Amino acid sequence: MIGLFDYAGLFPPAALPLDRAIDEYNTYRTGPDEWMLGPFVCGVPVLKRLDESQSIRDTGTPFRVSLIGPKSDRASDFFEQLSDDVCTISGIIDRNPNMISVDMMEIGLPGDATETKTSVDDFLQRLRLVLNPLFEPPRSIFLEVPNSGQFDSNVETVC
Repeated sequence: MIGLFDYAGLFPPAALPLDRAIDEYNTYRTGPDEWMLGPFVCGVPVLKRLDESQSIRDTGTPFRVSLIGPKSDRASDFFEQLSDDVCTISGIIDRNPNMISVDMMEIGLPGDATETKTSVDDFLQRLRLVLNPLFEPPRSIFLEVPNSGQFDSNVETVC
């Protein structure tokens, strides 16, 4: 499965209710074009609801997920929430080892993580440590650079 297109049915413009989004995603992932379908995009609160949903178990193949990480302006607050999220995610995966697959994670960099090259390096090193138990073997992690009026500067610092 290549997965050219993530499924973001919970977000605008579709903004579907969760049950309908799950049903639609299941239809796509078992249809003739499933080869181009990527993971179901959601946050950890929705992942908790997926854990309780019988609908993800009906197809017999893992329900692939791309998680949206916590948002924060401060790295310390971000890591506090991310640590809690990793515990939640690990528990859900342990309960559903063949039903839910976390394929990737999208993480918005906190503003203070992009102040200097050192702060970026420190953030990425800590991120690797926090996510390592969850993402073995390595999965994809995408980073969003904050658009705080200093986007060009933030991109330059991160790169």
